[in-house]
Amino acid sequence: MGMANELLCQYFADRYNRLLRKFNFVMYLAELYKPYVFFEGRFDNFNTEQLYVELSESEKEIFEFDVKRICWRDYLVDIHIPGMMKFVAD
Repeated sequence: MGMANELLCQYFADRYNRLLRKFNFVMYLAELYKPYVFFEGRFDNFNTEQLYVELSESEKEIFEFDVKRICWRDYLVDIHIPGMMKFVAD
């Protein structure tokens, strides 16, 4: 019975430690994003649009930054989150 108790205790200790690491990571991300999530400011892209309008056609091809063309889902899923996991999570 002692061996079974030790194995059971070790199982729950390991599980607890894994869950605690995950919880701490989520709390870290919540703290990291808090200023952005609860920021009450407003942004616009008026100046960016004006700059884009003033570019020549060749400059527009080189510096394509029309914000209407950004696919935010792709950016977050394919760039931002993997970058966070690689450079911030470690």
